[in-house]
Amino acid sequence: MLAAFHLAFTARVAALRVLIVCVYEPTAGLLLPMPIPASSTGFLVLLAPTGVSPAQETLWYAAYAAALWSVALVVSRATRAT
Repeated sequence: MLAAFHLAFTARVAALRVLIVCVYEPTAGLLLPMPIPASSTGFLVLLAPTGVSPAQETLWYAAYAAALWSVALVVSRATRAT
């Protein structure tokens, strides 16, 4: 189970980094990408389930990673189109 959690966590961090790069590249400015990690951390603090089993927490991180990868894909395609 620990390996699955680390895989889900790594997928979340990688998706977040891809999203940051997709926002940074078109502008080369830090004003837009800077709030992304903070908002991700805030999202996890406010909406993460409490009192769950390790398997449920792993599923939560996997779902969050999938959502971030979806957003990164949309943002990536939008920034390439412009």
